Amino acid sequence: MKSIVIITTICFLMFGCRNERANDASDQSLVKVQPKTKKSLHLRSFDVVGGTDSARAELVTEGGISSSGYEGTPHNILWVNLVDGKSRWLLPNNDSIVQVTEDISTKPEESAKTPLASLFLVKADVSEQYSITGKLIISSPAGDKQELLSSDARRLEVWHIAENGQFLIMYAASTDYRVLTVDPASFKVLSTKTVSVVK
Repeated sequence: MKSIVIITTICFLMFGCRNERANDASDQSLVKVQPKTKKSLHLRSFDVVGGTDSARAELVTEGGISSSGYEGTPHNILWVNLVDGKSRWLLPNNDSIVQVTEDISTKPEESAKTPLASLFLVKADVSEQYSITGKLIISSPAGDKQELLSSDARRLEVWHIAENGQFLIMYAASTDYRVLTVDPASFKVLSTKTVSVVK
């Protein structure tokens, strides 16, 4: 049974499945050429997400190292539903770089197996990646619900699950550090606190 699912999924990826974010109705191909560098893109690290019927993959170009430790520069994230073959992208195009991918879980050492949500830090495709700010996005494990947490995120620092289940997410912004309190059901930001140093 597992082999049938795997073969079916590979066929979807090779020949194109129903993509909920297809930009051009006349071109349903899943993977295209990265527009800025003209390098070819390919899918990598195709893993089933625990607790869902979906698998997640990175769309990368050659060169660089992703936050997951694999070679290649990630430009997008793809989720594929292994039951109906429907797919969805994190981003509407492949112009940016997904600098950080991190799963939120009650057991961080098993986050890839049973995540409650996923965090993505997306930045412009420029050379000075670590000095510029970008978008901090939170997503459901299957990618079917996404929210923008910040458009001024330079670095994702740490996260924590509070006793009431809310997500506490600390990140470095352009000029300061901030802590977000995020509702785990809606992914809406409940509060934003700027971190100040008391002397």
